[in-house]
Amino acid sequence: MLTLIAFAGALLVAAPAYANVRVTPARDEVLVTIVSPEAPLYGRPDTNGTVLGIVRRGETAHLLRRSVDRRWCQIDIGAGELAWIDARAVQVGGEAPARRT
Repeated sequence: MLTLIAFAGALLVAAPAYANVRVTPARDEVLVTIVSPEAPLYGRPDTNGTVLGIVRRGETAHLLRRSVDRRWCQIDIGAGELAWIDARAVQVGGEAPARRT
């Protein structure tokens, strides 16, 4: 169920809380590096959520928090925008793993 909220003359829609996803804050200034060839960015920690964009291997972002089950990471994608990414698509620490030859 969605909640409608009036704020400063605008009508906002508050998304429902996801009971099965709690989040824990990350440490300050933690970077993640994308390690998948491509990874979708979601508006919520759920593959059924709206896809906001795609990131590619080698790109980095600031980690904001993780879901308690550690399956999702919320990242800052710039310009004040936030997105959720599957934790399997990133490596925490800001460096891509060495490629095997």
